[in-house]
Amino acid sequence: MKKLVYLLLVINIGLLSYFNLDLILPNTNPIIRTEINPEKIKILNPQQIEALPSQQSALPTPAVPPTPNANEQSTSPL
Repeated sequence: MKKLVYLLLVINIGLLSYFNLDLILPNTNPIIRTEINPEKIKILNPQQIEALPSQQSALPTPAVPPTPNANEQSTSPL
């Protein structure tokens, strides 16, 4: 029972310090959040969505290494 009380006390102190970290360490850089501009948001219709490039075409295609020919003999001793 004592272990449970100590565990809950440690969790309580940890959460208190985590959520009040800005008061404990005020010299840290604040997180800069970008603002959302509702006037710049544009709703697309289905035709505009279909005109967008697909994600597959936006990614570069990886180069496939050449595979050895099965008819050629291997020069390894194994």
